[in-house]
Amino acid sequence: MKIQLLTAAAMLLLFTGCATTDDAKSSAGKDLKNVSFENLQKQAAKGSADAQVALADRFRTGTGVEKDETKSFECLEKAAKQGHLEAMVKLGGHLTKGVGVEKNEPKGFEWTEKAANNGNDFAMIIISDYYAAGTGVKKDEAKAFDWAEKVANSGKAIGMMQLAKFYSKGVGVERSPVRTVQWIRKAANMGDATAMNQLGRFYTTGGGGLEKSVLVARQWFRKSAENGERNGMFNLAKMNQDGIGGEKNIEEATKWMTQAAELDHVEAQHQLGHLYENGTGVEKDITKAIEWWLKAAEKGETSSQAHMANRYDSGEGVDKNEAKALYWTKKAAEGGHPFMQQVLGINYLDGKGLDQDVDKGVAWLKKAAVRGRTDAQYQMGNVHATDHYGVKNLEQAYFWFSLAKDKNVKAKNALSHISVEIKPDEMLRALEMVSEFKEKNK
Repeated sequence: MKIQLLTAAAMLLLFTGCATTDDAKSSAGKDLKNVSFENLQKQAAKGSADAQVALADRFRTGTGVEKDETKSFECLEKAAKQGHLEAMVKLGGHLTKGVGVEKNEPKGFEWTEKAANNGNDFAMIIISDYYAAGTGVKKDEAKAFDWAEKVANSGKAIGMMQLAKFYSKGVGVERSPVRTVQWIRKAANMGDATAMNQLGRFYTTGGGGLEKSVLVARQWFRKSAENGERNGMFNLAKMNQDGIGGEKNIEEATKWMTQAAELDHVEAQHQLGHLYENGTGVEKDITKAIEWWLKAAEKGETSSQAHMANRYDSGEGVDKNEAKALYWTKKAAEGGHPFMQQVLGINYLDGKGLDQDVDKGVAWLKKAAVRGRTDAQYQMGNVHATDHYGVKNLEQAYFWFSLAKDKNVKAKNALSHISVEIKPDEMLRALEMVSEFKEKNK
């Protein structure tokens, strides 16, 4: 069972705020979200560290003011120098990532460590990650584990999940699936929604001392979902959709899929698009399907990008638009979608929507062919079988047709045709290439 790393979440906290201890120098319990930008400026100018942190957030995100990462950094620096723990953590993040200031990982580590030494739980977890990865400090897995253990032993779920990750990966400690699950369960029992989802995932496969139980998995996914965890919502939706761990319930599946999608769960957005496309659990609505696919596509979901490309190409549900079709085809191809790689290759070969470029066409078509698309393999054979594109190579043609022949009748027929023309030594080399390819990709 793969454990979702906390590093990304920890890094996100560098910029989006964090829970703190009861230290008077933190901003715990103080909400400045509704204070006007002008009033924040006045408070910050008077030396309010809380206002300086809130102002930094506004500048970083461009909320109510033009985005300015440099000013965001400057505000955080002022607050951090006053001993504001949240500011220290965020300042460390800016320095580590080079946001609004020249990247300086050691300096970023120093500021984060100051917050950690003053009891900030999230800072401790970030320091733990820094030691594990060697970010701004010499890599030291033992220290990484110690920091995580300190937070876990203080009763904080985030520390428990960090220890679970380290036991799963064997970071600073001997790898132990059983201890991994034990710490996840402790965090889940404390109400941590992420831990609930992870525990559900363990129950779906078994392992870590647990017997496989999709029934129990579904129960934990529900707890996670009801506590606002979008991954739990998505997993619960899929179980309801497929009837795993309980009765099939399309209404419940749609409900949780929608909630996960609204929380920007990319796969949920993609799946919700299909529900609207087919009218499953919702009234059929191609416009809404496309809206959800577009959201997922903009976040890099390649299947949704492929849907957008196909829709703009066909004009189904949207106005036909060759430029947008090509844009999404490229995005999906660059993201590794085999069929879109094939389509892009053909577009380059035939100059559809862009300047003809045989080299690029062959390169993209080959990517799809190598991924096992038999029609792409057949097309690669065609490209090399004649001089139409100026890259005739019977050895290559025989190789690609041979790969595709078992699942593609056209490739099988084409193979018999070029067998008359190809030289024996070329055929032998092609067959050797086929054997090597199959051995490598079996």
